[in-house]
Amino acid sequence: MPHPRQQRLPAILTALALSLPTLANAGDRALLIGINQYQNTRSLHGAHNDIASFRGLLTRRLGFKADEIKELKDADATHDGILTAIDNWLVEGSSPGDRVVLYYSGHGDQTADLNGDEPDRQDEALVAHDGSADGKNFVLDDEIRAKLDRLAGREVLAVFDSCHSGTVTRAAFEESGDAMAKTPDWQHPGIRGAARVPDLNHQKEAGFVTGGGNVVAFFAVSPNQTALEAASKTPNAHGVFTAAFVEGANLKADTNGDKQVSYAELLEYVRKSSADYCKHQDNCGLGLTPDKDYDDAKSGQDFLGFGRPAPAAPPTPAQTVEAILPHGNDAGLSLSIEPGNRLRLGEPVYYQFRTGQAGKLVIFDIDANGKMTQLFPSATPPASAPVACRKSMALADRVPAGQTLRIPDGCMGIRFTAQEPTGPGKVVAVLIEDESIDTRHLIISPQTAAQSGLKSNFVENPQGEQWMSALRARLDQVFHAADGTNRAVNWSMVAVDYEISR
Repeated sequence: MPHPRQQRLPAILTALALSLPTLANAGDRALLIGINQYQNTRSLHGAHNDIASFRGLLTRRLGFKADEIKELKDADATHDGILTAIDNWLVEGSSPGDRVVLYYSGHGDQTADLNGDEPDRQDEALVAHDGSADGKNFVLDDEIRAKLDRLAGREVLAVFDSCHSGTVTRAAFEESGDAMAKTPDWQHPGIRGAARVPDLNHQKEAGFVTGGGNVVAFFAVSPNQTALEAASKTPNAHGVFTAAFVEGANLKADTNGDKQVSYAELLEYVRKSSADYCKHQDNCGLGLTPDKDYDDAKSGQDFLGFGRPAPAAPPTPAQTVEAILPHGNDAGLSLSIEPGNRLRLGEPVYYQFRTGQAGKLVIFDIDANGKMTQLFPSATPPASAPVACRKSMALADRVPAGQTLRIPDGCMGIRFTAQEPTGPGKVVAVLIEDESIDTRHLIISPQTAAQSGLKSNFVENPQGEQWMSALRARLDQVFHAADGTNRAVNWSMVAVDYEISR
């Protein structure tokens, strides 16, 4: 007869196996961290509401099951608790091919850089429940990055609704009205209580963690801004960024009405919502500019399809533009086609453009097959061209405000005609007001006059979506102003549909 201890052994092993995540039971995993109560600094009020809101987004829009989501709140979200949960729940609990989500709502700060990888000599950090003013029990960006590196083969979404600057004076972090900053007000500040001047190195740093590859990352603010919590004195307190992110993903960011939310549409929505919120607050001195880090190719892809195969049917040219380049027209751009929007094969075509603001201009055409042709800027005229042609706006890369540009003009030495394929197309104009934004490597470089003889000095690109995604990535970068503030790039877009028939 077996010994009683031998009889119990299989049952014990079975229970142990069921209690530990293994590759056999691996699957999609989400870890939602929300901290209202802190041991050593002031409380927040909306972090729990934030993770409830984000949980709803995961289950209703992204298809996560309830048992695939783990929450850490307050006393459970210590430094060790957070890192252990990432290891056990996200890393060990998933396998290549699964989707992984890491979300954080709470205080953020900085502490002394430990490995010399920070230009401003400060590591960004999430402030755990047991974090203290001397930086003890901060969850460093380096620690998070090391964990994400262990998620090879998974599709990873990392979202941080916190401030991680700690580089401006404490006065900027004081509670104001119904908004509260997500930066600690240490009860025992020590050396960290002293006011610190803005650091230009920190102003230009990347986000809390780097994205790209299998990682998509979103951040509530750019590095030297302060994330805010709205309605902080009510039961409805919430992070300004999280509310906008969830609203946008729930189709409010679907500007082209295709029932999808591209990554570009989502970023556009959260930036506009955050800026609109700041208009009514007096503690937004540095603004709210949500940021992201992901591969350029993501721009036009559907966020709601996160981690799932892309649809087989390619988008139409119109859908591609509207998914990648949704934006306003604050510069008052106007664009028209002559002789009109319905064209017949072979007839001459002209484009007329006007702007209320000076800036760098790119105009491109996408035909019914999705092939893109750059219409502006054009080639440089040969040395023998008349002086008037050398000053032609149609041969420049920047246009002044209040003047009309007609292309092609007599100096370009070419003409445009309606050509195959027949069907719908779209002409798009993008104006970039910020002179320092470098688009030279993203604008499709026209052939030189010597190469083309000014007979075909425009360039066709069959991979228009890839090029537009690269352009969008440049437009989405955070603009670093000389006064130490950050903001979104000032740009405008206008598009005109047309159709070519026989």
